[in-house]
Amino acid sequence: MLARTIKGVNRRLTHCSSSNKYTKIVRWNTYQPISGSDWHVSVLGHQVLEFIDPLRKDAVIVDATFGGGGHSFSILDKFPDCKLYGFDRDETVFELNKTKIDSYEGRCIPIHSPFSKMSDFFEEKYKVDCILMDIGVSSLQLDTSHRGFSFRAEKDGPLDMRMDQSDQSLITAAEIINTYPEKKLADLLYEYGEERKSRPIAKAICDERKLVKIETTNHLGRVIRKVARKTTNIDPCTKTFQALRIEVNDELGELKQGLESAIELLRPGGKLMVITFHSLEAKLVKKFFQTKAKEHILVNQKQYLPTEEEIEFNKRARSAKLKCAIRTANK
Repeated sequence: MLARTIKGVNRRLTHCSSSNKYTKIVRWNTYQPISGSDWHVSVLGHQVLEFIDPLRKDAVIVDATFGGGGHSFSILDKFPDCKLYGFDRDETVFELNKTKIDSYEGRCIPIHSPFSKMSDFFEEKYKVDCILMDIGVSSLQLDTSHRGFSFRAEKDGPLDMRMDQSDQSLITAAEIINTYPEKKLADLLYEYGEERKSRPIAKAICDERKLVKIETTNHLGRVIRKVARKTTNIDPCTKTFQALRIEVNDELGELKQGLESAIELLRPGGKLMVITFHSLEAKLVKKFFQTKAKEHILVNQKQYLPTEEEIEFNKRARSAKLKCAIRTANK
């Protein structure tokens, strides 16, 4: 057990053994939130800082999912000599954080791009010291009704779900719901949502859209809840909305390409950190890390989990996992 103090707050780390021979599991026993803005609290923020430290002077950091800026700003504050490149598909996050970004006087460089293309923005490979990827939807997107990510009744909005609303090539959730054949829709809900009731939900959606077009989150929610009753603390709409979001944004394809890009960019000794929130992401990342470990490209793997205190403070952290590893010189 290891005791540390940051900003006067005592905290303790518990190192646990893991059945995965490549990974050490790390749990924290106390929690203090890291927030980048009024509308965002970073998940596993202290654990990210713990893994990054120590960091060489003039280090280059990539936050592949800038979001509310919580991780980025905490890194810039803790390591005043580093430069950070923040990527995000959603350009509104940069507009909302412009004043804070500008306050770092050129040390925080915002880039409107999906992280699958981040290697395109660097002339040289193997020069980045740390890359953080916080996968999934942001609090801003969930809490903004017109983005269409939330199934909560008070957040009714159009079924959009595009993370980059400026990208007209992306299909919307409404188009999927109203045009996909029943079997294709059922397969989508089962594969990307791991929804056991995918077939009755798909049938209910197709029956409903014969009567009237399904265009809002509340309308879709009502259809789902007719055939999928709430039996646990998880809302019956959760898995369907997850599947639609993944399909709209090609999230798993983006993640695969983003991980490969990270390997291309990291210097020997560079650190890769990936936060996942559901099993599809977690399995993909786990397999990638294991493959690169066997190829002797990633070593010293760790996995950090949120504490009960963090989950109590931020319910969205309950399923989060932070996987970390160090890049070797192998190519």
